[in-house]
Amino acid sequence: MTTGKDLDILGLGPSAISLLDDAFAQNRKDTVEWQQALAHNLATERGLHLTDDDRVRRELMQQLYGHGMIDKPALETQFGIDFDDYFAAELERLPELIDEGLANVDGTAIRLTALGRLLVRVIAAVFDAYLPPDAFREGASKVG
Repeated sequence: MTTGKDLDILGLGPSAISLLDDAFAQNRKDTVEWQQALAHNLATERGLHLTDDDRVRRELMQQLYGHGMIDKPALETQFGIDFDDYFAAELERLPELIDEGLANVDGTAIRLTALGRLLVRVIAAVFDAYLPPDAFREGASKVG
């Protein structure tokens, strides 16, 4: 995550991630493979064109990792969604983490506790569409 979230960022080295408005790409991780691929003009190993859902979730993750909270009204305004409807399935899983002392919820925000900031990847896993719905139960080592 970066504070320059509205900027396009080009990653240049091994394993570097490039972030664009509607896509991301990651370079090869192994240095030798990266150098060989670079010699052939393309060091990118994988990439993804972002869907509208990816963009909503990217902003949610940016808020969570960068500020330790999810600002529900800001997401609703920016993306024209009703947060509680859009993330209904995720909100059903969240009480388990609240009970563990990782987060607090009020009408407008989901806020990480001090412990939750240490385990932010666990909370983020609840909202990650590319992980199984119960991935957050596996702990930080399984979701990172």
